[in-house]
Amino acid sequence: MLSSHSRSNNILLITNSEYGQASVFIALAYELCTLTKHDTDSEFQIHIASFDTLKPRISRLQQLLKSVNKGLENRVHFQPLPGVAHMDKLWSLVGGAKGLSHPPGLAGAVYNYRQMDACMAPWTIEEYGEQLTVLEQIITNTDPIAILVDNMYKPGTDVCEKMGKEYLVLSPNTGKEYAGNLQPYGQALWKYPVVSSGHAYPVPWYLIPLNIYLTFRLALYVACSPRVKRMIEFRKEMEIPSSFFEFYKPDIPYLIASFPEADFPFVLPQNVMSCGPMVLPVRPVIEQDPSLAKWLDERETVMINLGSHVTSDTKLTRVLAGGIRILLSRNPNVQVLWKLKAQGEVYDALRDLVGKEMDEGQVKAVSWLDVEPYAILEHENTVCSVHHGGANSYFEAVKAGVPQIVMPVWLDTYDFARRVGFLEIGVYGSKTSAPGADAEEFGQALLRVVGVSGVERGHGVRQSEAMSESKAFRRKALELSRLGMSYTGRKKAAEVVLNHIVNKRA
Repeated sequence: MLSSHSRSNNILLITNSEYGQASVFIALAYELCTLTKHDTDSEFQIHIASFDTLKPRISRLQQLLKSVNKGLENRVHFQPLPGVAHMDKLWSLVGGAKGLSHPPGLAGAVYNYRQMDACMAPWTIEEYGEQLTVLEQIITNTDPIAILVDNMYKPGTDVCEKMGKEYLVLSPNTGKEYAGNLQPYGQALWKYPVVSSGHAYPVPWYLIPLNIYLTFRLALYVACSPRVKRMIEFRKEMEIPSSFFEFYKPDIPYLIASFPEADFPFVLPQNVMSCGPMVLPVRPVIEQDPSLAKWLDERETVMINLGSHVTSDTKLTRVLAGGIRILLSRNPNVQVLWKLKAQGEVYDALRDLVGKEMDEGQVKAVSWLDVEPYAILEHENTVCSVHHGGANSYFEAVKAGVPQIVMPVWLDTYDFARRVGFLEIGVYGSKTSAPGADAEEFGQALLRVVGVSGVERGHGVRQSEAMSESKAFRRKALELSRLGMSYTGRKKAAEVVLNHIVNKRA
């Protein structure tokens, strides 16, 4: 006789609500629904457990599914979690995005390590316990045949451990987060940059002692944290068998949005599977916003989108606008789309530096993009993506084959800044000024990636070099995109999940 699990067609996805983490879950949910849309025996019901801040994204997913096939939207269900979302709770502890920002190097990394316990588990014991209770009820009610968890959301993995449930990990991150410590000869200490350090890969010989020191300093801060100690005691009381520090288990399948060619070289264990970028399909810009499509058709375009957590203040706006002026002074045949909440003094600073270009339509600042950013990246005129180094932003640009400028601000964003340089698909745009920026440095980064136009007196050789470098970035980015296509992204992840279900029912 089949067990209740064998009869269940429910799949449960448990994730943080921040889109950088949740995007891969939404992409997988879409694929699972559309992959089985004509198979009445495999009409899976997808339950997404997260905080209320993700609910609008789930509604958009349902609308997208409805446009594919009416009725598909009814196969996605939102399961709300209690309390405050991860990043919102973290902001309240560290003083917002600015409080978490830190420069690379010794002082910046140590500053960040003092906050790492809050990054890992920002909730109080009571809030953590309430989430476990609700998650346990969701699992009991849905009786899922498969559970996929964002392992950056500790209550999700903990509830599975507590209930003895099998689960898979789904992540937008790279192999470094899971296989870094598994590399032979202790390479995690001396070859790979420790988180928040901003060190290059491979770590330069003269920085190896610092890399080793920071690795142990991080472990010490976290292990001695009163917050972590309270959490460990609570988990013991809840009879959760795994260690609080256990981010990798050899018997758990890990599905990651990375692929080897888009990362630092790693030896990955068999249970860490490279799926490739997991991105929702998007309609072309012309179908979503004809006026924006017309504007994009006019010139080669730089898109600046520093993410929802990196807000531009007056100083940063001035600096970035100054960099844009440097670009436009050398290449008037390019335009800039900038996602920026430009109000009050921020707007005044923007107008002060690029007001003329805004009036002429060469610089477009928008507080919100009605079009999915990936659709803009796919537009043939988009030649550069400027972002803060989030995994989602990185892999979207990789998939679209667009060169990148990374302006890192914290944690692993520094790793992504180093990745684009190592892979020669872009530039670390604030190497001397992070987590802020410098107008000259940013402007030169734009010129390197976008290139210049015409031949200016006295700059012929440098002009030719700049054009050659920008072409090399574009070529490398397109080559990497083509390699990434072979991993199939959300399709690969869905196949792994479906095979997991088949094996479980066998």
